[in-house]
Amino acid sequence: MECNEKELNTLLVTWESFIGKTAKRIGENHGYSVECSTQEVLPQAVIQEIYRRIWKDYAIKDVHIVSFHCETCEENDKNSPFHMDTNSVLDPKENDLSHWEPNRLQEMKTHVEEIEESIKDIIPYPDAEDRNRAFKVYNVLYRIKDNRGYYSFVQIDKDFYSRMRELQIPKIEELLNDAEDLYEVIPDLKQGYMHPTDKPGNTKQTPY
Repeated sequence: MECNEKELNTLLVTWESFIGKTAKRIGENHGYSVECSTQEVLPQAVIQEIYRRIWKDYAIKDVHIVSFHCETCEENDKNSPFHMDTNSVLDPKENDLSHWEPNRLQEMKTHVEEIEESIKDIIPYPDAEDRNRAFKVYNVLYRIKDNRGYYSFVQIDKDFYSRMRELQIPKIEELLNDAEDLYEVIPDLKQGYMHPTDKPGNTKQTPY
């Protein structure tokens, strides 16, 4: 059902806390699934506002949000019988998806169009992409420190390392200080801004 402007504003105010927290979780965990149980199915306007937030704050536009009734969620908490989850999106204009089944390809195109329509008037903050990358470094390093990563070490480009420090994000600062033995800063890192590897000097793994 379409909302008029007043109804839309009221709806977004009602959901503001959820929108802000969810956008932050998605932004800080880009590349990983973000999910939760909710009391009701997410209104499309709320999903669109989350798209706008993660684009503006983290330059993210490849995450699609779904919301649906979930029996497991309802069994766990009858007051929160709905499930929100995120899926990665591949833009057919930027990726070769010619081998995909037609129905799946059309579904992906629809997701991309939905996101693009939501963010068409939004300009990301100047540091949005750097924040996105900084949290990607954080997540790789955090999992290594917690013995949950595929790798055991991270190389970080020197210029980007300086940029991460300039952002002064407390949780990233704390991890960089606590895990100094798990990464090294490399001038002009050829593999990109970050390169997870198995040991210092190994440059054979997939770059970021």
